[in-house]
Amino acid sequence: MGETHTRVRFGDYTITRELPESPIARRLLAMELERHQAKVLHLFPIRPDDAQVAVLRRAIDNLSTIDNRHVLPVEKLLLGIVHQPCAVTPYTGHQDGLIDLETLLAEKGGHMEPGETDRLLRQIFDGLSAAHEKLVHHGALRGRDILIDRRGSATIEMLGVARSLEGLRGFSTEVQRDEIRAVVELGFTCLTGHDASTVRLPASKLVRRLDPEWDAFFASGLDPIDGFDTAAQAIEALPSATFDRDPATQRPGRSGLLTNFRRAGADRA
Repeated sequence: MGETHTRVRFGDYTITRELPESPIARRLLAMELERHQAKVLHLFPIRPDDAQVAVLRRAIDNLSTIDNRHVLPVEKLLLGIVHQPCAVTPYTGHQDGLIDLETLLAEKGGHMEPGETDRLLRQIFDGLSAAHEKLVHHGALRGRDILIDRRGSATIEMLGVARSLEGLRGFSTEVQRDEIRAVVELGFTCLTGHDASTVRLPASKLVRRLDPEWDAFFASGLDPIDGFDTAAQAIEALPSATFDRDPATQRPGRSGLLTNFRRAGADRA
């Protein structure tokens, strides 16, 4: 939920409350005064005279070249207002605050329905494909890197920024393949509730009445040698690809990623 924050003026924004920290920055919920829109301020633990400020600026510039609805855009990078650089992004949360995939999985009991997992992976791969087209790497995506918005849509937060701050540069097909395989591993966890690296069983042995096409998908995607070369290949191998090319049209029984999360919230109320 985050905690209530004393309302403080911050440039063109009024801070309303503290949000949970991301893996790389402190988050504050703020209201943009002119448009009266909710935003998230990401404060990076970098001194204003540190050379990392220039690295952060380049990472944000690279991120701004990616135009995809599943990649969270940075609208501004504020420097000089406080003693830390601050990135401004849209607020994707709702009354419960920001929800990342890690939190959503916990609320759902550690796993998702096949239709939800298919939809999630399609969206993440779509965002990752857009990044790769611009020669931008993120590294292995984790649940905390992926926000779930009000519509139940997945968005990759601060794509590539942490990797740049760690001093990693350049683009390679090997890293691209590793990133795609990491998303497949994440999908296996979402679907089965288990880590693919420790469970040596096909997904169909862990999930009752699972479409066998999932086993084929994971067998290909988890193979370090013969795995997917591109995110587009991964999307085409998803079970839904044989039914419908439009992710908005799902099989019967598919629900938004937030359905059970909202139901759990209602039960607690």
